[in-house]
Amino acid sequence: MPYYSSFPKKSFDTKIDGIVKNLKAAKKSDVSTNLREYAIAASIFLSHAETENYLMDVVDSLAQTLATTLPNSSKLPLNLKSHLLVAGLNLPYVSQLMSQKDELKTLSSINKWFSTPSVCFFDESKALMSLTGKQIYINKK
Repeated sequence: MPYYSSFPKKSFDTKIDGIVKNLKAAKKSDVSTNLREYAIAASIFLSHAETENYLMDVVDSLAQTLATTLPNSSKLPLNLKSHLLVAGLNLPYVSQLMSQKDELKTLSSINKWFSTPSVCFFDESKALMSLTGKQIYINKK
């Protein structure tokens, strides 16, 4: 089966090609050293940002594929389920309540989570709701 580049990969390649072209233009002898150094620094920054965007697109595509092909959460990877549980429970808040030894508030906070749509990731009798890449990478980019 032949390999076809995805839209995110094509977009990434196009943007990186533009960055490389600008770097080559900065190597010309008539460009000042300061301007060349700025071009190199900007290229590093831009290529890092484009790599980050590409990886986010890949995770978004994975999430969309999982959400559209799986009828329920039974086939979701266990580590993904664990990650979604930790993210959904707001563990820093729950930990704070536990450290204050306020069992009622702790259990109430956890019980509220069971009424959210995210419970479908763990209750295999419920249809799988839309899964997004942002739910997977949250603020870890």
